[in-house]
Amino acid sequence: MILISNPNAKHTTVKVCNPYCGPCAAAQKNETLTTKSFDDWYLSKEKNYEIFAAKYPLNEEIEKQGEKISLMKEWCEKTKI
Repeated sequence: MILISNPNAKHTTVKVCNPYCGPCAAAQKNETLTTKSFDDWYLSKEKNYEIFAAKYPLNEEIEKQGEKISLMKEWCEKTKI
């Protein structure tokens, strides 16, 4: 995390990274599939996780993400997102 701020500032700006960036897609090993999955989620009018998860199963990968999810939650709370 890069933090450039005044802790006494009235307003906070949060930079959200682009999920289509090369390093993010490479982290999922298949840039085409990653881009398609993002399009399927973000461009759909209805967000139905069960249908999405069935189309893009994570298998045991989701079980390995507990620490990362906890760290993201902690960061979101700290930055008031």
